[in-house]
Order: sequence, then C-alpha cells, then structure tokens
Amino acid sequence: MGRGARALSTAGVPANGGASTILRTVLALLVVASHAPHLLSGEPGSQPLSRPALGNLGDMAVNAFLALSGYFVTASAIGHDGIVSFARARAARLLPALWIHAVAGALLAGALLSPTGVASHLGSADVWADAGRIAIGMWKDYAITGSDGVLGSVFSSNPDVRWNEPLWTIKYEVFCYAASGGLAMIAPHAAGRRRILWMAAILLAAPAVIAAAQGPGPAMPWERLTACYALGSAAFLIGARQATLAALAAAAAIAVATWPQSHAMQPAAWVAVGCAAIWIARIPLAIRLPDPSYGIYVWAWPVSQCLIALGFSGGPLTLWAATATLSGAIALMSWSMVESPMRTLMRTRP
Repeated sequence: MGRGARALSTAGVPANGGASTILRTVLALLVVASHAPHLLSGEPGSQPLSRPALGNLGDMAVNAFLALSGYFVTASAIGHDGIVSFARARAARLLPALWIHAVAGALLAGALLSPTGVASHLGSADVWADAGRIAIGMWKDYAITGSDGVLGSVFSSNPDVRWNEPLWTIKYEVFCYAASGGLAMIAPHAAGRRRILWMAAILLAAPAVIAAAQGPGPAMPWERLTACYALGSAAFLIGARQATLAALAAAAAIAVATWPQSHAMQPAAWVAVGCAAIWIARIPLAIRLPDPSYGIYVWAWPVSQCLIALGFSGGPLTLWAATATLSGAIALMSWSMVESPMRTLMRTRP
C-alpha cells in the first residue's frame, strides 16, 4: 500500500482509542439500560425514549455504534494491504467473543438453565445448530423470522423468552464490512478505494432514506443500520472536521426535537446521533484502556435473562446495575484473555 493510502487512512483518526473506547462502553451500557424494562415486562414499548423519530434508547445507541463502525472501518479499508488482511482484522474483532458466548453461554449456561435438563439440551442437534449460528455471527432476526430457535426455550418462563435478541445486528454489520471495505480491496490504490467506498455508502444509505421519505411507517431495522454505517463512512471520506460534525449533530437534533413524532425525521435522528458519536470518538485522549463494549453487547441480554429466570425481583434500575456488573466482568475477561490476544496474533489494525 502506498503512502497516499496510508496517509488517508489515518487522517482524522485519533492515534489512541481512549475516547472511542469509553464512548463504545457507555453506548453498550445504554443498550443494557434500554433492555431492562423490556425484559422485566415483556413489552418492547417500555424501553426509554420510545419515539417514532428516535426508535428508543437502545436503537439510538446501536445507531451510534454503526456510525462509528462506518467511520473507523472505512479508514481501515483504505489502509490495509489487501482483502485477506482486512477480512482477518474484522474477523478478529467480531468472532472471538461470539465463540466464547456460543460455548460458555448457549451450550453450558443454557444446559444448566434449560427446563429439559442438561443431557437433553446438549444432546439436541438444534441447540448445536443455534450455537453454531451464534459462533459465526448469523443469529436469527426475530423481527423477520418470528423465531429465536430452540435456545428460546431456556427462558420459557420469562416475560420475553428470546435467548439473545441483540445478536441479530451483527450479520448486518458484517454485510456492511463486505459491501464497502471488502469491495474497496479490489482497487490497489487509495483513489480507487475512495470511489468504491463512496458508491457503497450511497447504496447502503439509499433504502432507509427512501423508506423514510415515503413514510408513514419507520424504516426497517436493517435499513437503519446500513444507513448509519454509511453516515460514518461518508464522514471519514469527506474528512469532516470537528466543527462540521458538531454543527450537523446540533442542527439535526434541533429538527428531531421539533418533530419527535414523525417517522420522516428518522434520518435526522441518525445524523444527530452518528455525528455526535464520531465527534466524541475523535477527541484526543492519551490513555489506553481495555475495550469491554462488544463483550457487554454480546453478553448483557442473556445475563439479564438468567437473572430473571433465577428469580430476580428488583426493578429496571437494579437489573441494569446487576447486568452491567456481571456482563462487564465477563467482557473484561473475554477481552484480556481472548479478544485482545487474538487481535495481536492476527496483527490487526485499528
């Protein structure tokens, strides 16, 4: 890779990930907070900040996650030496935590909690198939399939029986990686990769923008995720300055606050959250921190479900605190023992 590509890959990207790591961890904890009342009541509408333009608190946090992915993965795609290097880096980021969850969560913890018993759980081919889907990031989209696989039977007495609803987003993030960064690897130079990445960003954003413009209903969840990823990618490609990001976030937030009940304002909400997230992530913060955010995202839902299945009787705030503590501890162990060493082994880049 030539100098031009490497210079472009680092422009506007902080040399350390302190602010980005803190932000991602806060976003993961906001997802946990959003899910707590839902898991206790079984009512998705009980999640905080449920508005047509916003979705809910968890949706907003996931939107910010995808915008950050679009920004940093676009930088990574331009700077990598080729498709193998790029794919290895993305796999090292996503898969190790899923492997741990598939084995320690879906198989072992699921067996201990399963109403059918340990032997029946571990002897079920369907359970192993579900664990395999988790391990490769291809978990089912409940909103589309209406099914959560046999693992949902583990929590059959809970208000919400699903094993791990948030995992459905991962396959769409992988799709974004392949549709933008993966295709960009075809071009050997920075200029060619920029053109491919711009085309990919436009195509990824188009379905959601069209759906929001047509109304009156909301964009499909996958449309929202790809649009937020495209927003982050575009922010990197245009070299957006901090002042520009702040102005866009403020203007979009004012628009959403003015018309919070309109589905047509969804793109404005994505811009507000995405630009604000990128602005925060780019703040220079010269500290190195472990990154438990992805592990929290992967583990928090089943941890909450386990607590409820074991007789948890507190309110949403207490459930959030307990889940954040337990899933955070698991995530830190996962990061230090598996995820970080795996990334080092594969010589990945930010």
